[in-house]
Amino acid sequence: MDQMRLIIGVVWVIVVRNNPAAFENAGFIQFMSVIACFHSSTTQICIPNTRAAQPRSLKLDTLQLGHILFSNTLYLLPSISNILDSLVANNPAHYSPTMKVFTSIWAWPLLGVFANALNTDSIVPRAPDPPAPATDLAEGWRYDGCYPDNDATKPVLGIYYDIDGIATSWAKLETLDENSASVCLDLCIASNYPYAGLKGDSCYCAAGLQNTAAPDETQCINACSGAGAEACGSADDDWVTVYTNDGTWEQPADASDFSTERWGYKDCYADDPAGTILTFSISGTDIDADVCTAHCTEELGDAAVFAGTGGENGQDCYCGEALPDDAETVPYCIIPCPGNENEACGGTNRISVYEREV
Repeated sequence: MDQMRLIIGVVWVIVVRNNPAAFENAGFIQFMSVIACFHSSTTQICIPNTRAAQPRSLKLDTLQLGHILFSNTLYLLPSISNILDSLVANNPAHYSPTMKVFTSIWAWPLLGVFANALNTDSIVPRAPDPPAPATDLAEGWRYDGCYPDNDATKPVLGIYYDIDGIATSWAKLETLDENSASVCLDLCIASNYPYAGLKGDSCYCAAGLQNTAAPDETQCINACSGAGAEACGSADDDWVTVYTNDGTWEQPADASDFSTERWGYKDCYADDPAGTILTFSISGTDIDADVCTAHCTEELGDAAVFAGTGGENGQDCYCGEALPDDAETVPYCIIPCPGNENEACGGTNRISVYEREV
Protein backbone atom coordinates (compact mmCIF):
# COMPACT_ATOMS: atom_id res chain seq x y z
CA MET A 1 0.00 0.00 0.00
CA ASP A 2 2.84 2.40 0.82
CA GLN A 3 4.41 1.67 -2.55
CA MET A 4 1.12 2.44 -4.27
CA ARG A 5 0.86 5.77 -2.47
CA LEU A 6 4.42 6.61 -3.43
CA ILE A 7 3.64 5.96 -7.10
CA ILE A 8 0.67 8.30 -6.92
CA GLY A 9 2.81 10.95 -5.29
CA VAL A 10 5.53 10.59 -7.89
CA VAL A 11 3.02 10.92 -10.75
CA TRP A 12 1.71 14.21 -9.45
CA VAL A 13 5.16 15.53 -8.55
CA ILE A 14 6.17 14.94 -12.16
CA VAL A 15 3.18 16.99 -13.26
CA VAL A 16 4.15 19.77 -10.87
CA ARG A 17 7.79 19.89 -11.87
CA ASN A 18 7.09 19.77 -15.60
CA ASN A 19 4.37 22.42 -15.47
CA PRO A 20 5.45 24.99 -12.87
CA ALA A 21 3.46 27.84 -14.42
CA ALA A 22 0.26 25.83 -14.22
CA PHE A 23 0.31 25.83 -10.43
CA GLU A 24 0.12 29.50 -9.53
CA ASN A 25 -3.28 29.97 -7.90
CA ALA A 26 -4.86 28.24 -4.96
CA GLY A 27 -7.66 26.01 -6.20
CA PHE A 28 -9.16 22.59 -5.88
CA ILE A 29 -5.89 20.65 -5.72
CA GLN A 30 -3.06 21.66 -3.41
CA PHE A 31 0.39 20.09 -3.42
CA MET A 32 2.05 20.62 -0.04
CA SER A 33 5.49 19.49 1.09
CA VAL A 34 4.30 16.16 2.48
CA ILE A 35 0.81 15.61 1.16
CA ALA A 36 -1.34 16.40 -1.89
CA CYS A 37 -5.04 17.05 -1.39
CA PHE A 38 -7.96 17.17 -3.81
CA HIS A 39 -10.56 19.69 -2.69
CA SER A 40 -14.12 20.39 -3.76
CA SER A 41 -17.09 21.91 -1.99
CA THR A 42 -18.01 18.50 -0.59
CA THR A 43 -14.84 16.38 -0.66
CA GLN A 44 -11.19 16.35 0.39
CA ILE A 45 -8.92 13.54 -0.75
CA CYS A 46 -5.24 13.50 0.28
CA ILE A 47 -2.32 11.49 -1.11
CA PRO A 48 1.43 11.47 -0.24
CA ASN A 49 3.70 13.87 -2.11
CA THR A 50 7.01 13.53 -0.34
CA ARG A 51 9.07 14.70 -3.33
CA ALA A 52 7.42 18.10 -3.80
CA ALA A 53 10.01 20.81 -3.42
CA GLN A 54 7.56 23.49 -2.32
CA PRO A 55 3.82 24.02 -1.86
CA ARG A 56 2.07 24.14 -5.22
CA SER A 57 -1.56 24.47 -6.26
CA LEU A 58 -3.60 23.57 -9.32
CA LYS A 59 -6.31 25.97 -10.45
CA LEU A 60 -9.43 24.20 -11.72
CA ASP A 61 -12.61 25.87 -12.89
CA THR A 62 -14.64 22.88 -14.04
CA LEU A 63 -14.00 20.11 -11.56
CA GLN A 64 -16.55 17.33 -11.90
CA LEU A 65 -17.03 14.55 -9.41
CA GLY A 66 -17.43 10.77 -9.61
CA HIS A 67 -18.55 8.35 -6.93
CA ILE A 68 -16.78 5.53 -5.15
CA LEU A 69 -17.69 3.27 -2.25
CA PHE A 70 -15.50 2.70 0.79
CA SER A 71 -16.74 0.30 3.48
CA ASN A 72 -20.39 0.84 2.51
CA THR A 73 -19.94 4.62 2.69
CA LEU A 74 -20.34 6.75 -0.44
CA TYR A 75 -17.51 9.17 -1.24
CA LEU A 76 -16.84 11.46 -4.15
CA LEU A 77 -13.68 11.36 -6.25
CA PRO A 78 -12.59 13.87 -8.90
CA SER A 79 -12.69 12.66 -12.46
CA ILE A 80 -9.08 12.61 -13.63
CA SER A 81 -10.08 13.21 -17.26
CA ASN A 82 -11.94 16.35 -16.25
CA ILE A 83 -9.06 17.53 -14.06
CA LEU A 84 -6.64 17.16 -16.99
CA ASP A 85 -9.02 18.69 -19.53
CA SER A 86 -9.50 21.66 -17.24
CA LEU A 87 -5.76 21.99 -16.73
CA VAL A 88 -5.10 22.12 -20.45
CA ALA A 89 -8.01 24.54 -21.04
CA ASN A 90 -6.81 26.93 -18.35
CA ASN A 91 -3.10 26.63 -19.08
CA PRO A 92 -2.66 25.64 -22.76
CA ALA A 93 0.78 27.17 -23.04
CA HIS A 94 2.23 25.39 -20.05
CA TYR A 95 0.83 21.89 -20.04
CA SER A 96 2.40 19.13 -22.08
CA PRO A 97 -0.06 16.92 -24.04
CA THR A 98 2.39 14.05 -23.58
CA MET A 99 2.29 14.59 -19.84
CA LYS A 100 -1.51 14.59 -19.97
CA VAL A 101 -1.52 11.15 -21.59
CA PHE A 102 1.12 9.86 -19.16
CA THR A 103 -0.78 11.16 -16.16
CA SER A 104 -4.10 9.81 -17.44
CA ILE A 105 -2.65 6.34 -17.82
CA TRP A 106 -1.28 6.26 -14.31
CA ALA A 107 -3.51 8.49 -12.24
CA TRP A 108 -6.92 7.27 -13.38
CA PRO A 109 -6.54 3.57 -12.45
CA LEU A 110 -4.72 4.49 -9.28
CA LEU A 111 -7.49 6.81 -8.11
CA GLY A 112 -10.32 4.70 -9.51
CA VAL A 113 -9.75 0.98 -9.72
CA PHE A 114 -7.13 1.00 -6.95
CA ALA A 115 -8.79 3.66 -4.82
CA ASN A 116 -8.17 1.63 -1.68
CA ALA A 117 -4.54 2.66 -2.02
CA LEU A 118 -5.58 6.13 -0.89
CA ASN A 119 -5.42 7.02 2.75
CA THR A 120 -9.15 6.71 3.43
CA ASP A 121 -8.71 8.32 6.82
CA SER A 122 -8.06 11.54 4.91
CA ILE A 123 -11.22 11.27 2.80
CA VAL A 124 -14.12 13.37 4.04
CA PRO A 125 -17.48 11.64 3.34
CA ARG A 126 -19.82 13.56 1.10
CA ALA A 127 -22.73 15.07 3.02
CA PRO A 128 -25.99 13.50 1.82
CA ASP A 129 -28.13 15.58 -0.49
CA PRO A 130 -31.38 16.79 1.08
CA PRO A 131 -34.52 15.13 -0.29
CA ALA A 132 -35.78 16.75 -3.49
CA PRO A 133 -38.91 16.61 -5.66
CA ALA A 134 -39.24 13.42 -7.69
CA THR A 135 -38.34 13.69 -11.37
CA ASP A 136 -39.41 10.26 -12.65
CA LEU A 137 -43.13 10.98 -12.82
CA ALA A 138 -46.11 9.48 -14.59
CA GLU A 139 -46.65 10.80 -18.09
CA GLY A 140 -48.14 14.28 -18.11
CA TRP A 141 -47.33 15.02 -14.48
CA ARG A 142 -44.92 17.66 -13.18
CA TYR A 143 -43.69 19.05 -9.89
CA ASP A 144 -45.71 22.13 -8.92
CA GLY A 145 -44.09 23.42 -5.72
CA CYS A 146 -43.64 23.26 -1.97
CA TYR A 147 -46.63 25.01 -0.40
CA PRO A 148 -47.41 26.09 3.17
CA ASP A 149 -50.16 23.88 4.58
CA ASN A 150 -50.52 24.56 8.29
CA ASP A 151 -54.22 25.41 8.58
CA ALA A 152 -56.31 22.29 9.12
CA THR A 153 -59.50 24.19 8.34
CA LYS A 154 -58.19 25.32 4.96
CA PRO A 155 -56.00 22.57 3.50
CA VAL A 156 -54.14 23.30 0.29
CA LEU A 157 -55.29 19.99 -1.18
CA GLY A 158 -58.74 19.56 0.33
CA ILE A 159 -62.44 19.56 -0.42
CA TYR A 160 -63.61 22.84 -1.93
CA TYR A 161 -66.75 24.36 -0.38
CA ASP A 162 -68.73 27.24 -1.84
CA ILE A 163 -70.02 30.22 0.11
CA ASP A 164 -72.99 28.14 1.34
CA GLY A 165 -70.75 25.39 2.66
CA ILE A 166 -71.61 22.97 -0.14
CA ALA A 167 -68.78 20.81 -1.45
CA THR A 168 -68.34 21.51 -5.16
CA SER A 169 -65.21 19.42 -5.62
CA TRP A 170 -63.86 16.49 -3.65
CA ALA A 171 -60.52 15.30 -2.34
CA LYS A 172 -59.17 12.30 -0.52
CA LEU A 173 -56.41 11.46 1.92
CA GLU A 174 -54.56 8.15 2.17
CA THR A 175 -52.03 7.17 4.84
CA LEU A 176 -49.21 5.06 3.40
CA ASP A 177 -46.60 2.93 5.15
CA GLU A 178 -44.13 3.68 2.36
CA ASN A 179 -45.02 7.00 0.79
CA SER A 180 -43.43 8.16 -2.45
CA ALA A 181 -44.34 10.27 -5.46
CA SER A 182 -44.95 7.26 -7.69
CA VAL A 183 -47.26 5.52 -5.20
CA CYS A 184 -49.20 8.69 -4.36
CA LEU A 185 -49.58 9.73 -8.00
CA ASP A 186 -50.87 6.27 -8.90
CA LEU A 187 -53.59 6.62 -6.26
CA CYS A 188 -54.62 10.06 -7.52
CA ILE A 189 -54.56 8.96 -11.15
CA ALA A 190 -56.80 5.98 -10.37
CA SER A 191 -59.32 8.37 -8.79
CA ASN A 192 -59.08 10.96 -11.59
CA TYR A 193 -57.61 13.74 -9.44
CA PRO A 194 -55.29 16.23 -11.21
CA TYR A 195 -53.37 17.21 -8.06
CA ALA A 196 -51.32 15.08 -5.68
CA GLY A 197 -49.56 16.12 -2.50
CA LEU A 198 -47.16 14.38 -0.12
CA LYS A 199 -46.58 15.21 3.51
CA GLY A 200 -44.95 12.64 5.78
CA ASP A 201 -46.89 9.39 5.36
CA SER A 202 -49.92 11.21 3.92
CA CYS A 203 -50.93 11.24 0.25
CA TYR A 204 -53.45 13.90 -0.78
CA CYS A 205 -55.49 13.83 -3.99
CA ALA A 206 -57.55 16.86 -4.94
CA ALA A 207 -59.36 18.64 -7.75
CA GLY A 208 -57.18 21.74 -7.34
CA LEU A 209 -55.12 23.96 -5.07
CA GLN A 210 -56.78 26.37 -2.70
CA ASN A 211 -55.78 28.87 -0.04
CA THR A 212 -52.23 28.85 -1.38
CA ALA A 213 -49.48 31.22 -0.31
CA ALA A 214 -46.20 31.55 -2.18
CA PRO A 215 -44.24 28.29 -2.46
CA ASP A 216 -40.81 27.97 -0.82
CA GLU A 217 -38.53 25.28 -2.23
CA THR A 218 -36.28 25.28 0.85
CA GLN A 219 -38.99 23.96 3.17
CA CYS A 220 -39.87 20.55 1.73
CA ILE A 221 -36.87 18.51 2.87
CA ASN A 222 -38.57 15.72 4.79
CA ALA A 223 -37.62 12.35 3.28
CA CYS A 224 -40.41 10.12 1.97
CA SER A 225 -40.73 6.83 3.86
CA GLY A 226 -40.81 4.90 0.59
CA ALA A 227 -38.14 6.89 -1.28
CA GLY A 228 -35.54 8.57 0.90
CA ALA A 229 -34.22 10.80 -1.87
CA GLU A 230 -37.67 12.29 -2.50
CA ALA A 231 -39.26 15.12 -0.53
CA CYS A 232 -42.52 14.54 1.35
CA GLY A 233 -43.28 17.97 2.72
CA SER A 234 -41.60 19.27 5.87
CA ALA A 235 -40.81 17.45 9.11
CA ASP A 236 -43.19 19.72 11.04
CA ASP A 237 -46.06 18.96 8.59
CA ASP A 238 -46.44 22.68 7.80
CA TRP A 239 -45.47 22.26 4.12
CA VAL A 240 -46.65 19.91 1.39
CA THR A 241 -44.91 18.72 -1.80
CA VAL A 242 -47.33 19.12 -4.71
CA TYR A 243 -47.49 17.57 -8.20
CA THR A 244 -50.07 18.13 -10.96
CA ASN A 245 -51.00 17.04 -14.47
CA ASP A 246 -52.68 20.42 -15.14
CA GLY A 247 -55.93 18.58 -15.85
CA THR A 248 -59.52 19.20 -14.81
CA TRP A 249 -61.28 17.11 -12.19
CA GLU A 250 -64.30 15.18 -13.40
CA GLN A 251 -66.84 14.36 -10.73
CA PRO A 252 -67.96 10.73 -10.33
CA ALA A 253 -70.68 9.61 -12.70
CA ASP A 254 -74.23 8.50 -11.95
CA ALA A 255 -74.40 4.73 -11.61
CA SER A 256 -75.85 2.82 -14.54
CA ASP A 257 -74.91 -0.82 -13.89
CA PHE A 258 -77.01 -2.83 -11.42
CA SER A 259 -77.01 -6.52 -10.60
CA THR A 260 -80.62 -6.29 -9.37
CA GLU A 261 -83.11 -5.80 -12.18
CA ARG A 262 -85.25 -2.73 -12.91
CA TRP A 263 -83.14 -0.18 -10.99
CA GLY A 264 -81.96 3.09 -12.53
CA TYR A 265 -80.59 6.46 -11.46
CA LYS A 266 -83.25 9.07 -10.67
CA ASP A 267 -81.50 12.27 -9.47
CA CYS A 268 -79.52 14.10 -6.79
CA TYR A 269 -81.77 15.23 -3.93
CA ALA A 270 -81.35 17.56 -0.96
CA ASP A 271 -81.35 15.59 2.29
CA ASP A 272 -80.91 17.91 5.27
CA PRO A 273 -80.81 16.54 7.85
CA ALA A 274 -79.74 13.11 6.63
CA GLY A 275 -82.59 10.62 6.44
CA THR A 276 -85.23 13.22 5.56
CA ILE A 277 -86.39 11.75 2.26
CA LEU A 278 -85.47 8.07 2.72
CA THR A 279 -84.86 5.88 5.77
CA PHE A 280 -81.31 5.00 6.73
CA SER A 281 -80.64 1.28 6.40
CA ILE A 282 -76.94 0.30 6.39
CA SER A 283 -73.46 1.79 6.23
CA GLY A 284 -70.22 0.30 4.98
CA THR A 285 -66.95 0.75 3.14
CA ASP A 286 -68.30 -1.28 0.20
CA ILE A 287 -71.30 0.94 -0.47
CA ASP A 288 -72.07 1.88 -4.05
CA ALA A 289 -75.28 2.00 -6.08
CA ASP A 290 -75.30 -1.71 -6.83
CA VAL A 291 -74.72 -2.75 -3.21
CA CYS A 292 -77.38 -0.34 -1.92
CA THR A 293 -80.10 -1.21 -4.44
CA ALA A 294 -79.52 -4.94 -3.90
CA HIS A 295 -79.77 -4.42 -0.15
CA CYS A 296 -83.01 -2.43 -0.40
CA THR A 297 -84.50 -5.11 -2.64
CA GLU A 298 -83.61 -7.77 -0.10
CA GLU A 299 -84.75 -5.62 2.84
CA LEU A 300 -88.12 -4.41 1.50
CA GLY A 301 -88.89 -6.87 -1.30
CA ASP A 302 -91.36 -5.57 -3.85
CA ALA A 303 -92.04 -2.56 -1.62
CA ALA A 304 -88.57 -1.22 -2.34
CA VAL A 305 -89.03 1.53 -4.89
CA PHE A 306 -86.29 3.97 -3.95
CA ALA A 307 -82.72 3.58 -2.75
CA GLY A 308 -80.25 6.29 -1.95
CA THR A 309 -76.54 6.56 -1.26
CA GLY A 310 -75.03 9.40 0.73
CA GLY A 311 -73.67 10.33 4.12
CA GLU A 312 -70.61 12.30 5.11
CA ASN A 313 -68.30 10.13 3.03
CA GLY A 314 -70.83 8.38 0.80
CA GLN A 315 -70.89 5.32 3.04
CA ASP A 316 -74.63 5.22 3.87
CA CYS A 317 -77.48 3.41 2.14
CA TYR A 318 -81.12 4.52 2.45
CA CYS A 319 -84.28 2.68 1.41
CA GLY A 320 -87.90 3.68 1.00
CA GLU A 321 -91.22 3.09 -0.70
CA ALA A 322 -91.81 6.69 -1.79
CA LEU A 323 -90.23 10.14 -1.90
CA PRO A 324 -91.78 13.13 -0.08
CA ASP A 325 -93.82 15.46 -2.27
CA ASP A 326 -91.45 18.33 -1.50
CA ALA A 327 -88.26 16.41 -2.38
CA GLU A 328 -85.94 18.86 -4.13
CA THR A 329 -83.39 18.02 -6.80
CA VAL A 330 -80.02 19.78 -6.44
CA PRO A 331 -76.53 19.72 -7.99
CA TYR A 332 -73.28 18.46 -6.48
CA CYS A 333 -73.78 14.82 -5.69
CA ILE A 334 -70.02 14.44 -6.03
CA ILE A 335 -68.77 12.20 -3.22
CA PRO A 336 -67.09 9.09 -4.67
CA CYS A 337 -68.68 5.88 -3.42
CA PRO A 338 -66.36 3.99 -1.07
CA GLY A 339 -67.13 0.81 -3.00
CA ASN A 340 -66.59 2.38 -6.43
CA GLU A 341 -64.82 5.72 -6.75
CA ASN A 342 -66.12 6.21 -10.26
CA GLU A 343 -69.69 6.49 -8.96
CA ALA A 344 -71.25 9.32 -6.96
CA CYS A 345 -72.73 8.62 -3.52
CA GLY A 346 -74.39 11.86 -2.53
CA GLY A 347 -72.77 15.10 -1.44
CA THR A 348 -73.02 17.76 1.26
CA ASN A 349 -76.57 17.33 2.61
CA ARG A 350 -77.34 15.43 -0.54
CA ILE A 351 -78.29 11.90 -1.53
CA SER A 352 -78.01 10.05 -4.85
CA VAL A 353 -81.38 8.43 -5.43
CA TYR A 354 -82.21 5.34 -7.51
CA GLU A 355 -85.66 4.20 -8.55
CA ARG A 356 -86.99 0.71 -9.24
CA GLU A 357 -89.57 0.13 -11.93
CA VAL A 358 -92.75 -1.45 -10.61
